[in-house]
Amino acid sequence: MVEAVSFGEPWLAAVVQAAVRPVRDDASAHDTMRRNAERIAREIDALMERTDPPPRLLVYPVLCLTSASRHLSNVSIDAVAMPVPGEPFEPILEALRRHRCYFVSSAQEAVPELPGRYFHTGFVLGPEGLVLRSPKAQAYSAPEVTALRDIYEEYRAIFGADAVLPVAQTEIGAIGCLVESELLVPEATRRLRRSGAEIVVHPSLERQPDEGPPYTAMRQAVAYANGVYVLSATTAREVRSDDPVGTPWWGARSVVVGPEGRIDAAVGPRGEGVVVATIDPGRLAEARERQARTTEPADVLYRGLYG
Repeated sequence: MVEAVSFGEPWLAAVVQAAVRPVRDDASAHDTMRRNAERIAREIDALMERTDPPPRLLVYPVLCLTSASRHLSNVSIDAVAMPVPGEPFEPILEALRRHRCYFVSSAQEAVPELPGRYFHTGFVLGPEGLVLRSPKAQAYSAPEVTALRDIYEEYRAIFGADAVLPVAQTEIGAIGCLVESELLVPEATRRLRRSGAEIVVHPSLERQPDEGPPYTAMRQAVAYANGVYVLSATTAREVRSDDPVGTPWWGARSVVVGPEGRIDAAVGPRGEGVVVATIDPGRLAEARERQARTTEPADVLYRGLYG
């Protein structure tokens, strides 16, 4: 079955392969997060000024305010976890309001409804604030972080079944989010597609692509199999000193993959950069019509697959 697409004019999306300055200790965590947010806000302003037309959606790597190596500095999760979006994100929110655009990354989240639980949550922010929050469903993170697979019934009872791998309807289309290695589970993208997703954003962290999972191939595969755009951003490096010279680059690359599984744009490995690509609802609809015969699962064959 070919699902409907939110028809509209093509628009631009930007994927940013950024360096992150990590938090170093509990005492300075809030200040570091705020300074990272102010830097990102300046980057948003600069990108909007030099791109015509300006992008409507910006995808950053995971944990853009804190980095993903908190354990290296023994920073406690209580020092960085917050409701999404917490106060340190305010400079970014102000930039989104100025430019009427959307922003993607992730954060370590504390949820008032589940005291003592912490999540690694992908999110979409917009001019109106929080548009989508999507905690990691099954891919594990730091020891203190809970995956929804482990508290599924409790989480669903509080937030509803649609809060697990949710999809947000926005003025630029239907958006779902996968965090880091969730992309490697094909069923996760399939669930987003079945919930109406047209764009899958993927804030990620990939240090050693030659030795790790084949992320680029998986992005292309799930984009083709589901007829969706996949916008994936990974961290360029962590700047752990005041002198960034010699700070090692991480080897992955950030990409925009079209609904036919073709890479439309990419940032090369071992560097910072931004790529801008067109998101075309008409192309999305055509790809789904063309590919659905061979990529849409026949449900009758798989009903008993998961018991």
